[in-house]
This record gives sequence, structure tokens and C-alpha cells, in this order.
Amino acid sequence: MRLLGAVLVLAVLLGATALPAQTRPGQVVRTIACPSPCPTGIAAKGDRLWVIDRFTDKIYELDRRSGKVCREMPSPCYQPTGLTVDDQGMLWVGDDMPDFGHDKLYRLDPDGQEVVAVVPSPVDFVRSLAWQDKALWVGTRKQQLVRVDPDDGSILSSSPVPSSEMSGLGFDGKFLWSGDRGTDQIYTVDPGTGEVVFVLPAPGLSVSGIACAEGSVYVLDYEKRAVFEMRSKGRASVWTYKPRRVTLCYRVVMHNQGSAAAPLLTTHIAVPKETIRQKLLSKIRWEPKPTGFEKDQWDVEFARFEFADVVPGETVEARMHVDVEMHHLRRAIYPDQVQGLDAIPAEIKARYLNDANKYQLQHPFMQTLAKAIVGDEKNPWWIARRLAHAVGERMSYEMVGGWEPAPVVLERGSGSCSEYTFAFLSLCRIAGIPARYAGAICVRSEDGSCDEAFHRWAQVYLPPFGWVDWDVQAADAELQGAFAEQLCLRGNHRLVTTYGGGPSNKLVWEYNSQHQLKAKGQANILVEKYGEWSPYSPRP
Repeated sequence: MRLLGAVLVLAVLLGATALPAQTRPGQVVRTIACPSPCPTGIAAKGDRLWVIDRFTDKIYELDRRSGKVCREMPSPCYQPTGLTVDDQGMLWVGDDMPDFGHDKLYRLDPDGQEVVAVVPSPVDFVRSLAWQDKALWVGTRKQQLVRVDPDDGSILSSSPVPSSEMSGLGFDGKFLWSGDRGTDQIYTVDPGTGEVVFVLPAPGLSVSGIACAEGSVYVLDYEKRAVFEMRSKGRASVWTYKPRRVTLCYRVVMHNQGSAAAPLLTTHIAVPKETIRQKLLSKIRWEPKPTGFEKDQWDVEFARFEFADVVPGETVEARMHVDVEMHHLRRAIYPDQVQGLDAIPAEIKARYLNDANKYQLQHPFMQTLAKAIVGDEKNPWWIARRLAHAVGERMSYEMVGGWEPAPVVLERGSGSCSEYTFAFLSLCRIAGIPARYAGAICVRSEDGSCDEAFHRWAQVYLPPFGWVDWDVQAADAELQGAFAEQLCLRGNHRLVTTYGGGPSNKLVWEYNSQHQLKAKGQANILVEKYGEWSPYSPRP
């Protein structure tokens, strides 16, 4: 594990250019041509792959190494959907024909090509099958995921569905892998809890089956008529892709609408830095020239602007121009890869477990709630997931102005992105997980757009991976897959300017920028702050 941590740290230091050379979950190793026109299920075991087709009503047996078709056999039913193989090497086929009676599950001996059992399915509209520990997982088009007794078709247990259009299931010995042809994503699911561990982009646009074997995930694609072999694990847990080049003009405009002059108006604008997911394309341009540059106690750099003797009716303005390339950043972390709380460096604990007036760590409500949520869980990954779910269950998004402390918003049941973040940070720190916030200016839609609301989210420290984004407000979703996607992906539409563990000596609790006023008499200052985005065009 120490070696893995060292590799990850080195990757971060080298930057995004070093990441593609590393193996990672979801990486496509090869593509195998599908032998049939309308494939609807895939299974894998030993040196064999099986693909079933609803147009030809046939099962095709392939050599897993070469991809060559070894033989064909008839399907045990019409319009078959879903295919898996059990621990005795028998194939199971799903039948999605509810208009002709309840769906059925067929057990087929692939050597003798004989049906050895027909079991009534307890659910209709069967779409996908997977075998785990002497039972069948059955996924349907009606957002159902059940574990079925193969002897009589009774339901042994059920699980929350990861997504709304499940179209493939596989089991790798520990996790279910579920594909969705609507979201074009693949979800790695803990079968005991239904928790989606991480989310990967599907290698094609129409997942119609998934199978797992020997560290590989085989994804059947209906549109491409292909089988993509992906890695289930790799040395890298984080990678970037989908670059987006844009230009930001961030403006702080101050209008003196009072009847007296303002002797001094000061503005601090946070200076965005290059990271693994954002690269500056040119030197940042300022208007006017800043009075100076300085840092706060969280090591965030600021440009300081000072405007003296701003008379009534006068407007002054500070601008930051940034040309930037931003990338999607995706993480795939298995919970058992995360070390315990005792592996967190002492200096991180010293800085990011402290109290502040927005957190109120000693508040009886917060203490009781955190202990009830965490229970006897020791793994930091699972603790953070439990706390994120708890915040989402208790709150709904509402931006009403003002940033109330954690116990207030959790008892009230609503809050802005900042209030979600404060509540989550408080619970994490009580549980012993260092947590901080990130602040950003966002591209809200097209490259030509304006952001006046901005965004703040949490990061948690998970050893040996370091700081990991955990955006609990964006992840406030009913489906497990949508929840996990917001924790696994940082989109290419957010320029991070600020990191902080608590109030800043430059921004207090603000992020991106903050202004200060020295005035006498009736100086009334109206402040506008917004980010104007435009497509990037290289400067001559």
C-alpha cells in the first residue's frame, strides 16, 4: 500500500501528462468483434466468452483469448435478454416476453446444449443477469434489482438500483458491475449495501451486457456490435480527460452610491493555480495593476487592489483575465484501498480537524448525530460516504442568503452549497476525518456564459490518496449512481481559486474574492462580483 501511495503522489507531482501511461480502472485493453447483429447478453468463464442475440435467437461461444467463434447453439427462448454463467459452468438465460406470461430463467448446459431447468422469474422485464454465491442477480427495465433463488425463483433479497436503465450485470467475485445504456456509464456496486463505489464512462454508447473474468470486465455494446475488454483495477486511481479551453474575465465592481467619499476600498482576488485538472494557457492579466500580492494562512495567493478617495457616484473595478484549459477529473477508489485514520499525517490532522464558528464541533446535536451515523465503522471511505448520505437525507438545496453554521442548517433542513459543505465538514471532523473546502468560478452552460453564484464543495483526506473531492450538495440524488458520479467526477467547468480549512485572514468565509471598506459618513458601496466566460482564442 505504501508503494501505491508513492506512485500516486509521483503522478500528481508530474501532472496530467504522466497519467495516461498508467493502468487504471475502465481502461480499454482491446476490442473484440461481436459475431451477431443484436447482442443482448454476455458471460465469461475460463477460456470462453458467450454472447446471446435476440435477433438470431442464438448463443455464440467465443475463445476469450482470440475472440474467434468456436460454435453456435440455439437460445432456449425467443428474444433472450441477459446471460450469465454459474459456478458449475451452466449458462443462465433471461426471457423478456411479459406479453406471453411471466418472464422465465433458463439454465442451459453449454456442452450438451440442453436446457436442464426452467425457473419462473419473480420479476418481469428481465434485462440483465449475474451469478453470485449460488444465486442469480436479476435486473429489469422497471428499475428493479433482486437476488433470486435459482431453485424456485423466489426473491432472496433486493438492492437499490444504481441507475434507471440497467442494461448489463456482471460479478467479479466482490462487486457487481452494472451498465446503463441511458447514461452510458458503468457502476461498480457493493452487493451487500447497494452502494455505488465508483462510476466509469462506458466504452461504447449502448451497453447491452457485462461479464467479469480474471481482472477484466467485458462490456457488450449493442450499437457497435463489439465487446470491449476493460481493466477492473490499475495502478492509477485518478485521471483526466476531455480538455476544455476557455477564457475568464472575473470582475469585482464597486459603486459608491452614498453621499460621502470612501477613503479606501480594498479588494482581494484569489489567484488560481495550476493543478492536475487545470492548466493556465497564458500569464494571468490584471486590470488595473494590483497593489501587491500576498497569501493567507491556507497558502492561497491573492492579488490586492486599493482604490483611494472614491467619491459619491464613482465606480471602480478590478479585473482578472485567465486563459485556462480545464479537464474532467475522475477517481476510482476501492474502499479497501483506503488506509485507517491512524495513517493520516499529523500535520494534516493539526490543520484540518480544528473547530470554527461555522462548524461548532462541540455542539451536542452535532456530536450525537455524528456518532449515530458513523457507528462502529472504521474505514474513512465508508465513514465519509455515510456522512454524505446523512447530509443529503436531511437537507434540500435552497440559496436564501447568509451562511448559517452546521447545526442550524441540519436542523432546518435546507441550505446553499456552502451550508451543505459546512455541515459535512463539521461531521467529518467530529469523526476524525480531516476536511476542507474548495471554491470555484463555474462555466454554467456554454463556453460563452456568466457565473454570479459560484460554487463551494468539500474535500476529505483519505490516506494514501490525499485530498479527494466530496461534493455532497451536487451528490444529493436519489439514485446511487447519480450520487456516486458527483463524488467521483470533477467536471471541466469549474476553475478552482480557493482552498481553505476555515475562515481566511484575507477572505473570512468568502471564496474567490472579498472586499473591505473604510469610510466616513454616508458611504454606501454596492458590489458586483461575477465571472464572464468566453471561448478561448490565442492572443497574438
